Amino acid sequence: MSTSDLHARGANTEAIAAATGTVWADWIVRLDAAGAQQLPTHGEIAALALAQIRDPQSPECANPEWWAQSVAVAYEQHLGRRLPGQRPDGTFDANASRTVTGGLDEAIDRVVTVLAAEIDSGAGRLRSVAVAEGPRVSATQKWRYWRASLADGSRVDLTVSQKPTRAGGDAPTRSTVAVGHRRVVSPEEAAAWKAFWRQLLDRL
Repeated sequence: MSTSDLHARGANTEAIAAATGTVWADWIVRLDAAGAQQLPTHGEIAALALAQIRDPQSPECANPEWWAQSVAVAYEQHLGRRLPGQRPDGTFDANASRTVTGGLDEAIDRVVTVLAAEIDSGAGRLRSVAVAEGPRVSATQKWRYWRASLADGSRVDLTVSQKPTRAGGDAPTRSTVAVGHRRVVSPEEAAAWKAFWRQLLDRL
């Protein structure tokens, strides 16, 4: 792997090269020459990358809009503007999931019970961060939801979906519980929240 690839720490530069027909070192040269270093926003860099992907002299690329976003993220990492996993607004996500035995309602009931106990034991807090709004529990035909906003500005979206069962099978019903914790302020906090959610899901 080249030094340029290493600079784009969290991006899959090999996939970018395969999809766009341009190796990552050449992408850096092209974007630098086009003035991308002076562009202040992710959107402007992505627009520049898209224009280059769509250039008639460039190799054909399927889904150019998506790959332009990937090129912009990798370039921002190369410049040191963006850390691996960092979203355009500067925040991070903490995700975790687990498969549990039981249908949708059984699984969400266990989620509500475990989280209520966690919040009560923390005097209205999760990992020492106060719950600012919620929790809110809702349902659709195929999904169950638990949502809350925290005082640090982050947001938790926990979803429950039922796993398909084989026709005629006698395996127990199972559901997937997935946590998406958005707008976390740092990679260290994201790692701590991910560990927290994994530990909590183990209690379901």
